[in-house]
Amino acid sequence: MEKEVVRSYYVQHESELEDVCLMNDPGYQEREQELKKAVAELETLLKGFGHEAWQKLDRVLTAQNCCEAYALREMYIKGVQDAFSVFDAGKGEKDA
Repeated sequence: MEKEVVRSYYVQHESELEDVCLMNDPGYQEREQELKKAVAELETLLKGFGHEAWQKLDRVLTAQNCCEAYALREMYIKGVQDAFSVFDAGKGEKDA
């Protein structure tokens, strides 16, 4: 299956796929709780440093979110392609 077709499907249904893939994963939930705790700790430290420190934290968190979104999309696409290649290989064996 073409990577662009899978990517298009993913983009159309991104929010539902993220909910299913991530929110049901206990490992993800644990990491998310760790991240929230770390951010809460940082917030108390950053209050004394002013607006520039908040901007830096915001850039770090935005970059992290972008990386996670990109990785999730690419893993989804690769998984779909792998599943179809296994299906196509099995179909070829039946035809032979």
